[in-house]
Amino acid sequence: MNKVLKDTVIKIKKIDYFRDLGGLYTADGRKIKKGLLYRSSHLSNISYKTQKMLEEKYNIGEVIDLRSSEELIDKPEAGFFGVGYFPIAPLTDKDNPAVNRKTRDTILKKLMAKNGGTNVHLQGIYAKLASLPEANEAYGDFFRHLLNSDKAIIYHCTQGKDRTGVASALILLALGVKENDIMEDYLYYNKVTGLTNNLYAFLVASVYFSPHKGKELKNLLIARKEYLTSFFEEIRLHGGIDTYLNTCLGLSSDDVKKLKDKYLE
Repeated sequence: MNKVLKDTVIKIKKIDYFRDLGGLYTADGRKIKKGLLYRSSHLSNISYKTQKMLEEKYNIGEVIDLRSSEELIDKPEAGFFGVGYFPIAPLTDKDNPAVNRKTRDTILKKLMAKNGGTNVHLQGIYAKLASLPEANEAYGDFFRHLLNSDKAIIYHCTQGKDRTGVASALILLALGVKENDIMEDYLYYNKVTGLTNNLYAFLVASVYFSPHKGKELKNLLIARKEYLTSFFEEIRLHGGIDTYLNTCLGLSSDDVKKLKDKYLE
């Protein structure tokens, strides 16, 4: 599957992580259409020229921003002309405090003091993304945009890893992709961003003379198997993906069929 995943990566200036969800295969051999679903890190730094390129070359009709209110203030979204912009936050700032240059040290110290540190914290975040009512409502709204948009969609959070990773996992589960393939797709984030994140963690460890602090920060920056596993386990507690989509996200069987008809070939 690695060749397929490599082909999903798109390099765009000032965007750390941008991929086409298309090209992945479902368990019954169908394939997700390319050019309709794009996952991304935040779009705050892109130029007007890049905005127009995304609109015209990639036919973007909607941008779904999964960040919380504090993150929107810290890194305001670039304005797309003629493109619908929809902030839909699955987690509040209370559930998932925004990590930036001003808050990083305080939040990192707080998380490091907890049993299991940042690793266990992220596992808890992924469980919340599957179980909190506000997260269910947000992802339910997200799916309604997928069902109703007549153009391509970009969906993103800050890094494009956690809330965006869960959004991708939900889409892939709904379309019938195997869990193992979804996990491989999720972990591919590290292939694309590994050098940058490793360097960032190393610099923090060096500046503070603390390898432990660097390691704990790295847990926040990278994708780990146990994070998405925590999400999968929570889905199973709700009776599996079909029941979860219906009872938690409010999607009918007709909605799921429409989703497959629209995004699979």
